[in-house]
Amino acid sequence: MINESLQKIQSGAFTKEEILKNLIDDDLKSDVKAKMTEGVNYYGNKPDILDEDFREYKVENITYTDQSKGNKHVTNNFQKLLVDQKAAYIVGNPVVLEVTNKKMAEQAKEKAVDDVKNILGEGFEDICNDWIIGASNKAWETVHVFIDSEGSLKYEIVPSEQIIPIYDTNHEKQINQIIRYYEVTVVDNEGKESTRYAAEWWTTIDVTYYLQNEHGDYELDVNYKQNPAPHYYKYNTSNKKKKRGWGWGKVPFILLYNNSKQTTDLEPIKRYIDAYDAVTSGFLNDIKDIQTAIWVLKGYEGTDLAEFMQNLIKFKAIKLEADEHAGAEPERLEIPVEARKTILELLDNKIYSIGQGVDLNKLIDNTSGVALKILFTGLDMKANTLIRKLKKVFEDLTWFICEFIKLDKKQLYDYKDFGFVINKSTIYNVQELCENVVMMTPFMSKATAVANNPYVEDAKAELELMEKEEAADIEAYGKGIGKEKDENTEED
Repeated sequence: MINESLQKIQSGAFTKEEILKNLIDDDLKSDVKAKMTEGVNYYGNKPDILDEDFREYKVENITYTDQSKGNKHVTNNFQKLLVDQKAAYIVGNPVVLEVTNKKMAEQAKEKAVDDVKNILGEGFEDICNDWIIGASNKAWETVHVFIDSEGSLKYEIVPSEQIIPIYDTNHEKQINQIIRYYEVTVVDNEGKESTRYAAEWWTTIDVTYYLQNEHGDYELDVNYKQNPAPHYYKYNTSNKKKKRGWGWGKVPFILLYNNSKQTTDLEPIKRYIDAYDAVTSGFLNDIKDIQTAIWVLKGYEGTDLAEFMQNLIKFKAIKLEADEHAGAEPERLEIPVEARKTILELLDNKIYSIGQGVDLNKLIDNTSGVALKILFTGLDMKANTLIRKLKKVFEDLTWFICEFIKLDKKQLYDYKDFGFVINKSTIYNVQELCENVVMMTPFMSKATAVANNPYVEDAKAELELMEKEEAADIEAYGKGIGKEKDENTEED
C-alpha cells in the first residue's frame, strides 16, 4: 500500500501532499493503530469492561435499562503487571556498556566507554524501561535521535502511534523513510482555535514539514524558514559564521520491535482479562443486587408496588387484606460463590501461562532454585525474544553516537566495538546459591566466584576492593608471617 503510493508520486499521478493525506487517513483507521490504542488503554487500566452497562437487558431485541440494578466495574490490571514485570526483569539491573574489541588497550577502552556513556546520559536507564514498555503495549516503540539547538546529541521516545514507517521496497526490512504526524492547536486570524495534524516526512538526508489546512489537506508548513530542512547543521571550519546542512545517511528513528511478528503482549491474553473483569464485576453487582429482596405478595391492599415499597421504607410496615392466605415474604437469590472462584482461578492461570508471566503469589519461603527456574521459564523465554531486538537497537543507537563523536570531537570509534550487557533480574534462593558458590569455588576462578555472589552488585569493583585489602594485609602482616615461617623451618 505505502510503496504503491510512493510509486504514484514518482509517476506524477499524485502529489506528495495528496499521498501524505491518504497515508495518514489510512493509518488512523488501521488495525495496527487500533491494537496500539488497545494495549495502551489496558496498560492504563482502561479495559473494555468499563464500557459495559450491567443495568441493560434485552427483550425481543429492544434494550431496556433497569436503574435499580448495580453497575459497578472491577478492573484487574494484568497488562500493567505483566509488562512492568517484563521490563523490570530485563532492565531492572543497570545495563552495562563495554568495549568488545580485545585488541584495544585498557586505557583506550575506558576512554571509549566514558565518551559514549557521557552522551547516553543518566536518562538511559529510563529510556530503556519506557522503550520496552512501549514495545510490549504497542508491538513496537520508537526513539528519535537528534542534535539540539546547543549542539548536543539527544534521543527521546516518540510514541509509535505517531509513526508510519516506510521500508525498503526490495527487502521490506530496512526503513528508509518515516512519516510522523501529531495533533496541534492552530489559531486563525480571528483568534479561533482548531485542532489539526502536523506532519513530518523524514528521509535519510532531510525532513519536510507539513501542516493540515482548514479543508483537511496538507501544505508545506510556513513556520519553518527552511523546508525541507537538513537533519542537522555543521559549521564550516574555515568560517565559523557559515553553516551547512547535513543528513545522517539514515532515518534518525530507531524502532524496537516486541517480537518478529510485531504483536503486542495484550493480544494473546485480552479475552482472558476481559472474562476475568466480567466475572469480578458481575460478582460485585450481584452482591449489591441481592441485598434488595424479591417480595412475594399475597392479599396486599395497596394500589401498586411503588406504594408497597414506600410503606415498607417509611413505616417499616404494610397493610394486608383480612385473609388467612395474605402475606409478604422476601425471597433472596443465592450467589454461586464456588463456581465463580473456580472460574477466576482458571482464568488467572491462563493469563499467567499464556502471558508468560510469574505469579508471585505462588512463591513460598525457601523455594528451591530448580522450582524458581521453572517458575521463571515463561518470562525468561519472552524476555529473551525482546532482548535480541533490544541489543540491535542499542547497536543502532551506538552508531549515531559514534557518528556524533566523530563530528564533534574528531574521534573515530567503530560502533561494532561496543556491546551492552543485560543482567536480567530474577528471584533466587540466596542460601542455596551461596552454598553452591562455596562448593564450586575450588573449580572456578576468583572472578567467576565473585560474579556469582548474590551480595555483589559490581564484580569488577569488588575484585579491585579485594586486591586492595589483600595488599594492605601483606604490607601490615607479611613480614611477621614470613619470619614466623622461617623460625618454624629452622626448628624442623
